[in-house]
Amino acid sequence: MIRLRWTDPQPDNPSAPVDWRIPSLITATLFLNFGFWSLPQPDFVSGFGLILFTAAASLLMVTLFYFGPALSAQARHGSLYDVACDSFGTLPAFALCAGCAFFLILWTAAWALSIVLVGQMGSHRSFLELRFVTGVVVLFLFFTAFPSLRSHAKLASFTNKLAIAILVATLIRARRGIPAAWDAESYLNSAGAWHYLADLSYYAGPLMLLAAGFGRRCRTKKHALMIGLSGLALPIVASVVGSSLVIGAGLALHERLTSIPLNVGAVLTYGDSRHYLWPKMALLALTMFGLIRFGACALAETISGYNLRRPVKLSLFALSIVAIGWLANYAWDFSGTIESAATALAAVAGVLTADALTGLHNRPRHRFDWIGLSALGVAFLAPWPLEFLLGWSPDSLRAPWLLPIYGISFATCLLGRTIEKLTRIAKPHPILYN
Repeated sequence: MIRLRWTDPQPDNPSAPVDWRIPSLITATLFLNFGFWSLPQPDFVSGFGLILFTAAASLLMVTLFYFGPALSAQARHGSLYDVACDSFGTLPAFALCAGCAFFLILWTAAWALSIVLVGQMGSHRSFLELRFVTGVVVLFLFFTAFPSLRSHAKLASFTNKLAIAILVATLIRARRGIPAAWDAESYLNSAGAWHYLADLSYYAGPLMLLAAGFGRRCRTKKHALMIGLSGLALPIVASVVGSSLVIGAGLALHERLTSIPLNVGAVLTYGDSRHYLWPKMALLALTMFGLIRFGACALAETISGYNLRRPVKLSLFALSIVAIGWLANYAWDFSGTIESAATALAAVAGVLTADALTGLHNRPRHRFDWIGLSALGVAFLAPWPLEFLLGWSPDSLRAPWLLPIYGISFATCLLGRTIEKLTRIAKPHPILYN
C-alpha cells in the first residue's frame, strides 16, 4: 500500500523515478471534477453501449495525445522540452515552451474563475469580495501544489475521493430514474460520435500532452502506460458514465424541466432551499482544485525547461501567478484564444507521436528540424485548401479543426521520417565506397 505524507521530501533530481500511482492520482483530478462533468456528454448511447463507447473514446484520446510523448520522455529520461528538441530543434522547442506557458496561464485563469463562481452560488458577495476570493484561491492552490510530488498526490487523492462520493450521492438521490436512463433508446451515429470526440479532444488533448511529462519519472515503459490507463482513461470512463447516468436520471424524473440545462450540480441541488445550496456548490468547487494544482505543476515544468538561473525562473513563475490572478479577476472571454492554443498543441502532439513511432530520440539534436517544422506548417495551412476544395469548415468539424490538424501533422511527420530513413539506407557509406 502506498503511503503519502506531507513531509516527504522532493527528490533533488526532478527526473528521479517515482511510483507510477503517484502521477496517476494527480492526472485523475483532470477528469474527476465538476467542470468535466458539465461538458457535453454522449447522450446518443446508453447502457453497456455507453460504457463501451466511452472506453473506446478514452483509449483513443490517450493513444493520440499521451502514449507517444510519454514513452519518448521515459526513453530519454527527459522533460517534454527535451522531447520537443528532438522533434523540432532546440530553438523551436524554446518557442514551444513559451506557447505551453501561454496556454497554461489562460487555461488556469479560466478554471480559477469557474471555481470561484461555482463556489459562491447561493451566497451574496460583492464584486470586490469575489475578486479577493479569486486571488486567495489562486495563491492557495499554487502554494499547495509544490511541497513535493507525494504531497500533491495526497491532496489529489482527497479531491478524487470527494468527486467519486459526490457522483455516488447524486446517483443515490436520482436512483428512481436510473433504470430509465440505463434503458434509454440509443441512436449512435457518426455525426454524434464525431462531435463528442471533437469536444473531448479539445478538453483532454492538451492536458494529456502536458501530463506526458510524467514519463520521465517512470522506471519502465510499462509504468508510463499504466499512468495513461489508470490516471487518464479510467477516470474519463468513470466520470462520463456516472455523469451521463445522472443527467439521464434527472431528465426521467423531471421531464417538465427540460428547458433547464441538467448536470450533476442541478440534480444534486434540485429542490433544495438556498440555505443548503451554497454548501453543496462549495463541495463541487472543491473537486476542481486539482485542475489548478496540475496547471501550476505543468507551468513550473514548462518554465524549468529554459536554461535560466533560478532567480529568473522564480521571477517568471511569480509573474505567471500574477497574470493568472489578474485574468481571472477581470473575467475576460478568451475561450477563442484557448481553442487556438489547444489546436496548436494538438499539432505538436501529432509530431511527437509520429517521432515516437520512428525512434527519433536516438538521433542527435539540431537547431532546426525541418521535417517536424514542416509537419506543423502543413497542419496549420491545410484548413484553407480543405475548406475551399471540400467545403469543410471549423463549424462542421468542431473544436476548431483539432482532430483533423492532429491527423495531418502526424501523417506528414511520419511520411517525412520514413523518407528520411529510406534515403539514409540508400545512401552509400563513404568508408565502403571510397
